[in-house]
Amino acid sequence: MTTNVIATEVSKEEQGQLATIIANQTALTKAAEASVLIVSGSLRREMYDDEGLHKAMLDALKKGVDFTVIVGPEYATEGSERMISALLAHPRTACLYCLAARPPVHFSVVDGLHVRYEGPHATEDQPVNEVCFNVPEVASTLLALGCEMMTVGRAHKVEQPGVK
Repeated sequence: MTTNVIATEVSKEEQGQLATIIANQTALTKAAEASVLIVSGSLRREMYDDEGLHKAMLDALKKGVDFTVIVGPEYATEGSERMISALLAHPRTACLYCLAARPPVHFSVVDGLHVRYEGPHATEDQPVNEVCFNVPEVASTLLALGCEMMTVGRAHKVEQPGVK
């Protein structure tokens, strides 16, 4: 398996780490042709209210890309209202699921091939951020984990903002 890593571990002290994470998620979202799965502890405003990422998500939704977002319970208090509203405005192509507890791992999978993975981190820490293209085996494993989170009763679909 060949892995093309375009971004890798960035120490917490380095400036611009969040900007790098946002840029990576934006690039993946712009490249999406069929599907995006995001598993995150929350929909942090600092990340998901970013203008470029928000526009990439809206453009993808408009062209019919399926979005599934799985978050921990913090989404209600820490969540990007812009992202939540955008997801709920596209019920045919977007689903927002809330877990009872913070997901143990955070990642994105685009088109079943491309992955953005955050290494383990505490809530306040900045994560390791790695993006890999054309890694169907890794993407498949993460997609299965996302499906498990949705189907074993640990997540519920959110129909309206603020409704758990």
